[in-house]
Amino acid sequence: MNHLRVSRIGYFGVLFFALFLAGCALDEDLVNSCEAIRDSTPLTEREALFFELALNEGTEEDVPRLRKWNGNINLFVEGNPSEELLNELSLIVSELNSLGTFIEITLVDTVESSNLRFFFGTKEDYVALVEPDALISNEGINGIVTIARNSTFEIEKASICIDNINFPEFEFQQHAMRKVMAQSLGLVNETTSYDDSIFHETIVTNRSYSELDEDMIAFMLGGVLRPGFCPNTVLRAIE
Repeated sequence: MNHLRVSRIGYFGVLFFALFLAGCALDEDLVNSCEAIRDSTPLTEREALFFELALNEGTEEDVPRLRKWNGNINLFVEGNPSEELLNELSLIVSELNSLGTFIEITLVDTVESSNLRFFFGTKEDYVALVEPDALISNEGINGIVTIARNSTFEIEKASICIDNINFPEFEFQQHAMRKVMAQSLGLVNETTSYDDSIFHETIVTNRSYSELDEDMIAFMLGGVLRPGFCPNTVLRAIE
């Protein structure tokens, strides 16, 4: 059974949902509670941003654990994308793959072979055709990211909606597509700390990943971090 939780709504207009896939046995490493984070040692700039994007969930979970893919991502594109948007998405996939050392994103031809669906069209059509559990009640929302993870915090599937019907401006879509693709990796939160970041809460004119953004993405596409890591384990892995 899937349980739907609305995690947050970004100013930029991306609605994020998390789906928990029940019925999976817990990994032994995830049974015990997370240890307390290391004492008063200041976080580096990179560590602080990663915590903000990937672990500052603001949910009902007792302990923030890392939600992450643990294998390759097969991306299926559907809906009504223009040739321009398809070319831009291919470019984004190339940008992301250039940062990965463990996980690769591949465009596939069938929905059956995919674990990440990218839908271009209205939110209503996305709910009807792709993600019935993602009930839409917010006006002005440009994009939706839905992530389904199991009880060991491994992301097993995800879907994205970009509303290119009500928000047709290509320059804005260049920003939105990069943001939702990065969020679908598990970097679900936003920041107000870096004006050049694609994850900025209010700035929607950034159309490329910053150097820090690329570090965040590399962590999520690399093999050093594992799904379910506690914050202190994440710190030991990325410092």
